[in-house]
Amino acid sequence: MKIKKNSNVTLIYLLRCDGEAGEVVEQITESDPLEFTYGKDEILDAFEEKLEGLEEGSDFNFLLNHVEAYGEFSADAIVDLPLDIFMVNGKLDKNMLEIGNEVPMKDDDGNEYDGVILEVGDSYVRVDFNHPLAGKDLYFTGKILSVK
Repeated sequence: MKIKKNSNVTLIYLLRCDGEAGEVVEQITESDPLEFTYGKDEILDAFEEKLEGLEEGSDFNFLLNHVEAYGEFSADAIVDLPLDIFMVNGKLDKNMLEIGNEVPMKDDDGNEYDGVILEVGDSYVRVDFNHPLAGKDLYFTGKILSVK
């Protein structure tokens, strides 16, 4: 059976940034494969498009340029937030505010975002809301384990 809309797909892959010889950033193995329903917006659209028509046992390798993947890196997505919004029950959680920590945030409309702490100042916290892979080309190699 070939991958098409509403197919249940199970696959494994190795993801590298910036080409075939780039840094490995993720590996999905047979012990915990990726499972998704094709065409249900569960994964990147461009990733799905590259898989369409493949069948069980098919190997794949392809590059998604950063525009197809997670977009350009945006300096506007790095913001300084007031330190007091990180208070919980009137106390500052210093463990949460360590540089490199990922923090879940909500905007005024209830939209959820994950940010990474870049800097903690006396009255602000600098947070990067870019996707960690923004601005990076993604190179996938993998295999289709099943199509149902």
